[in-house]
Amino acid sequence: MRERIGERSGTRTPGDGRRAVPFVLLVAAGALGGCVTPMMHPLRVADGLVAEAALTPIIFDGRHGGCDNSQGCTDSESGPGGGGFDFHLTGGWGAVLGDTFGVMGGLYVFAQDTLRSAVGTGLYSFFAAWGWFTVQCPWFLVGVGPELGASGFAVDVGAAVRPLGDLDWSPELGVYGRLGHPWEVVYKEFNGQPPAWEIGVRLQIGPVFAQYAYWHQTAGVSDFTIYETSVYTDTMHLISVGLSLTGDTFDAEFGF
Repeated sequence: MRERIGERSGTRTPGDGRRAVPFVLLVAAGALGGCVTPMMHPLRVADGLVAEAALTPIIFDGRHGGCDNSQGCTDSESGPGGGGFDFHLTGGWGAVLGDTFGVMGGLYVFAQDTLRSAVGTGLYSFFAAWGWFTVQCPWFLVGVGPELGASGFAVDVGAAVRPLGDLDWSPELGVYGRLGHPWEVVYKEFNGQPPAWEIGVRLQIGPVFAQYAYWHQTAGVSDFTIYETSVYTDTMHLISVGLSLTGDTFDAEFGF
């Protein structure tokens, strides 16, 4: 496999001008990257086990392009283009105290780009721990929580409304923000360790949720290698669809 761009010098190898990166290359890189995970836990805390699984199509935006051994690295035309997809998992435990205060925590995968790993550092957050603390009632909640991994940390904040309260399959709409920060900040054009931020909106109806997140790293680009080529970007649209199983669901369906 080709040595990754930026691991050598941290700068872009000039190409012959702008070009369109083949879509199949972007899809393959996204499928194999397994790197960028949006916030992966419910906004509302319930007693008992919590587990989520989601498939996330990804669309690149901002500065993005591709590299190969013949042309070097060249940016694509401006605007959204290409992308891929990732699969995400999380599991943990929650407790509601006095029907008002929620405490929840667990582990999720994958966390490499979420917590800002860098090529060559040896510090890769394949998984990360997360926590979430809420003040909640049947119709509204606010929450905040940390994430911790080998390469960095993140802080999440969010809020949600559920107009129908505790009715079965009551829709809940939430928003959140997230800042990921490496333990050591390194600024390079390719594969540095800058902070990254994310904002998102999440709709949950029963155990099914849909979530959109806008992810952006504050400097440089992240390079994803696939065979003899790679793609890179500094901005992603993350569109997740998945299942969220909480203690209430486990109790109703499986008796624990």
